[in-house]
Amino acid sequence: MTRKTFASYSWTTPEYKEWVRALVDRLRGDGVDVILDVYRLKEGHDKYVFMEQMVTNPEVSKVLVISNQQYAEKADARQGGVGTESLIISREIYEKVDQQKFIPVVTELDEEGKPYLPIFMKGRIYIDLSSEQKLHENYEQLLRAIFDKPIYQEPVLGKPPSFLTEEGRVSTRTGFKLQMIKEAVLKDKPTVKGLVTDYLRSFAQAVQEDFRFRPDDYIVPFGDKIKVSIHRFLPYRDEFIDFILFASLYIDDETVFRSIFKFFEQLLPLKELPPLTSGFDHIADNFRFILREMFLYMIAALIKNEKFEIVDLFLRHEYFNSLSKKNDYDERHVSFTTFSTDAGSIEVDRGLSSNQTGILLRERAYNREVEFTDLIQADLVLFLRSILHRKSQFDWLWFPKTLYGAPYNAVFPLFIRAESQVGFDNLKKILGVSSKEDIEEKLNTAVELDAFRFANFRPSSIKALMNLDKLNSRQEL
Repeated sequence: MTRKTFASYSWTTPEYKEWVRALVDRLRGDGVDVILDVYRLKEGHDKYVFMEQMVTNPEVSKVLVISNQQYAEKADARQGGVGTESLIISREIYEKVDQQKFIPVVTELDEEGKPYLPIFMKGRIYIDLSSEQKLHENYEQLLRAIFDKPIYQEPVLGKPPSFLTEEGRVSTRTGFKLQMIKEAVLKDKPTVKGLVTDYLRSFAQAVQEDFRFRPDDYIVPFGDKIKVSIHRFLPYRDEFIDFILFASLYIDDETVFRSIFKFFEQLLPLKELPPLTSGFDHIADNFRFILREMFLYMIAALIKNEKFEIVDLFLRHEYFNSLSKKNDYDERHVSFTTFSTDAGSIEVDRGLSSNQTGILLRERAYNREVEFTDLIQADLVLFLRSILHRKSQFDWLWFPKTLYGAPYNAVFPLFIRAESQVGFDNLKKILGVSSKEDIEEKLNTAVELDAFRFANFRPSSIKALMNLDKLNSRQEL
């Protein structure tokens, strides 16, 4: 694209006239069709008509007012050609709406460092070319002004967040503490671990105080109240996603992630029936859904940001459930699969095969950083980890509620990258296996233990989704 531009200046000295011509030549070399009198005004032309045409012609999109001391004085006194041009320009400025057409270019400053500009241009933002250094620094600014391409583009106006117009949404009590963590990390302060611990403790306290149901709240059917509570939790859910994405990008200290592990341990009792609530089987269903969703988003975010060792940390270690009703070890020390406990009241009105949990997860998957396909991939990883390490038919599985929404014959990025040695090494970490043969052997054991039947998936479908045949098959260059 080109821009037709007129240069208005004063013939001060031969040296100055040559400087203006050199500037014009440079601009023309950069695609600006600059109209300069020494190039366009010929013998027999009416110079005053020429000046007026250049200033008022709609095809001339920009007029450069190249001002030094002599130009400013002649313009104010209405002397000579500069006076004529300035009269036309000032009239255009005062009468026309589009004032961006006229670009003040200052080539001389007074003793106080103030620009020499005509009175009618005073107060306007100018481009300083008053020295060779300024010319070097500000030439790009001049080009951008001519082409209307400023450095800072105003962003497109987005839509207000939905929670501003929806009823029943709550603000979080912990958002300011998350901001403190971000500032501490970015400024490399030594308080990060303490701030993370404090944030997670406050988050857990807010969840327990604001979302726990009492027996007096229990009505039949209870599913609608559970869904309202889950909906109210969205600001906290979104804040937690923001936190885990930030932590997985900027924090490498494993002790911080162990604090997050303990945070989930702290929340784990919420999915159990509180004391004195016998007969209120669904009173903790909101926490059962919330914990599944938070855990799923956390694993998806960690995989997305390639924190594979941290994923293994959350899937390898057992969680201590302090409110388990049984005292034996197996009930108090549980695997990550405990976070996939069903919220029965969400499903009960439509039958347990309706997968309302998966539908609800999909409806709430609007985060731009962790998309629904990332959730499906994480759900598949959690399912695989649970069946590959199942020791008996009594071991609990992770039931992948989003996997029913996977596209036919889909293969997810994690498993495509695992066709290479590097990608497969990463996959081995999060699946807890040693080789492709180890995966195949464990899958065969899972078939014998009816893991696929309980999860309502065919082994062949899962093998296709995990790209089993092509794992570790590609030679590295």
